[in-house]
Amino acid sequence: MARVRKERNSKKGWHNVLSKIVQALLNRVIIVAFVLLLEIAWGAFTFARLSAFYPYVNVALTIVAFVTVWGISSSEQNPAYKLSQSILILALPVLGIPFYLITGDYDFKRRRLRRRSALQHARVRSLFAGDAETEKHLQAESEYVLRQSRFLKYHGYPVYEHTQAEFLPIGEVYFERLIEELKKAEHFIFIEYFIVSRGEIWDRILEILKEKAADGVEVRLLYDDFGCVFLLPRKYEEQLRRFGIQTRIFNPINSLFSIVMNHRDHRKVVVIDGHTGFTGGVNIDDRYANITHPYGVWKDNGVMLRGEAVWNLTGMFLEMWNLTGEADRDYERYRPDPRYKRAFEGKGFVQPYADDPMDRENIGETVYLQLIGMARRYVYIMTPYLIIDNEMMTALSAASRSGVDVRIITPGIPDKKLVFLLTQSYYGRLIRSGVKIYEYRPGFVHAKSFVCDDEIGTVGSINLDFRSLYLHYECGTLLYKTGCIDEMREDFLATQQECEQITEVHLAKKNVAVRAMQAFLRLLAPLL
Repeated sequence: MARVRKERNSKKGWHNVLSKIVQALLNRVIIVAFVLLLEIAWGAFTFARLSAFYPYVNVALTIVAFVTVWGISSSEQNPAYKLSQSILILALPVLGIPFYLITGDYDFKRRRLRRRSALQHARVRSLFAGDAETEKHLQAESEYVLRQSRFLKYHGYPVYEHTQAEFLPIGEVYFERLIEELKKAEHFIFIEYFIVSRGEIWDRILEILKEKAADGVEVRLLYDDFGCVFLLPRKYEEQLRRFGIQTRIFNPINSLFSIVMNHRDHRKVVVIDGHTGFTGGVNIDDRYANITHPYGVWKDNGVMLRGEAVWNLTGMFLEMWNLTGEADRDYERYRPDPRYKRAFEGKGFVQPYADDPMDRENIGETVYLQLIGMARRYVYIMTPYLIIDNEMMTALSAASRSGVDVRIITPGIPDKKLVFLLTQSYYGRLIRSGVKIYEYRPGFVHAKSFVCDDEIGTVGSINLDFRSLYLHYECGTLLYKTGCIDEMREDFLATQQECEQITEVHLAKKNVAVRAMQAFLRLLAPLL
């Protein structure tokens, strides 16, 4: 009997292994990646075969390569993208041209998405007139900050007073406050995340959402398909809808790859009854609450808002929600004040904002550059990735050489080793310019925050990398003279105590092979 049981267990074990292998092979990401590689390989094979049989095809291929590069150079893309794409096409036209034909910016689906994004943004933007008195108050405080605020208002995101801002320094605190506020919801809950992963945190949140939906509260959930593809089962949205949770998926992955797959909803937004909101870098996943530890301690942060500024977050959510399906017609019923029984209070100025890759305006990067440019004493930055273009490199270096104390905290334990190697390749010039780089030794830093001069800062979802700055839908909150600015500074300094400062001595220890790999990755950084 023991022998039979052992054989059965052995067969069961092999069956489980084979089942996992089959599931992995059938995963949509694996299928899409395979189809993409197949498309590129077929294009390369076709060009190679034609070149072998018809010598003049080489001439034609060279002409096509130069014409393609000419078209890229005249486009409105970031110069770093132009350079990476041009190098690939000119160096390896047999591979580069098929790759560009499949993923190029000309893609009609991207144009269609751009039109839809513009339409939804115009509808939502019409609701945000802003308040002239608030602008006068801000002008009395700082002309420079007013100009920065007007830049965001121009793109549809006005500034507000009468809003409490609570800084949430780590995922555990973020989820504690989020769950506490979700339980208070009486009218509606809007949730938008890049990642929603089943686990202890999601189970707790889901139970609340199910109870609220059963009680008649309007519950909407929007998540990104790419962010969740390995974490949620197929057709999970149908299960959620059976619970009464309205669910939509942003940009579903399919087997026909196009550049539109590059544009992900990387935002993190929660709105409760119109008057309470959450945003920051935290996704719904046990890693973010340090329940699991795949990369050591997970350091993240966010902000909870209560008051008038939550209206901007509501607009951001509705814009993305309506981009994925049937659009709302009545926005007014989601305003913050009708359902809040007390007058809103708050210190300072709060301005939530979003970044849309379809409008060709790099709002997130501009906010960061303006903060660096206005800093007089210090600018402290936390970011999981440091893959920056020449404009950001120049701004950070110039600020440091002008006497500003520029400090950047990056991870000590990476979640993506190649990306971390690429991040470290940017250290050298920054350190030589006087910028102080610190790596967080206990684990992974996922926070995306800036704080300057004890006065102004921003917290959001925007990484210092090409994907966040140019390809993804992102969001953040600009905070000026709010009570949480001091908390942001103290959190940075406390985190710094757990870091190791990187110096030129550390950089000199890198061997030739590592440096060669970093140089190669720098060429392709915008495409990664």
